[in-house]
Amino acid sequence: MYILIYIMNKNTKAISPKKCFRKKCKNSSISLIKSHPKELSKLECIDSINFTNNIIMEEHGKELYKTNDFYKSLANLMTNTDFKNILDNFWNNDLEIKSFIMYIQLYQYINTKFPDISEYKKIHMIKMLIDNKNTREIICRDFSNKFILDNVEKKNKLLY
Repeated sequence: MYILIYIMNKNTKAISPKKCFRKKCKNSSISLIKSHPKELSKLECIDSINFTNNIIMEEHGKELYKTNDFYKSLANLMTNTDFKNILDNFWNNDLEIKSFIMYIQLYQYINTKFPDISEYKKIHMIKMLIDNKNTREIICRDFSNKFILDNVEKKNKLLY
């Protein structure tokens, strides 16, 4: 098994998929790309990984699914038809993503405060709060403050 290591041009700090070399890797189930994450596009990273050993990947994926709640939830979510519809229609740029997260948090807040009311009443409450200029301003301000502070103060632990 080989790992791909990208060579960075010191002058331009650019990384090209063509400028890479392979290095023998002791563990045959590992495939890595070494570079600064900001220098590679998502597609370059994906295209550069050797996915030829599908049997090992399948086994490791099954084990990961069984032992890691985050990856299990991710796989289940990404195969859910309703969520795919959300991604296709309301998840196209940063503003839409942040807005959708704000709606989710608002829904969760209402659900916590009023757990016994119907889903229809909850979504109607959200619409009323967002349609009102004053409450929308408060909700957006509070979300922005919380969103920024949470991202600055907490480290991302999803993948660990």
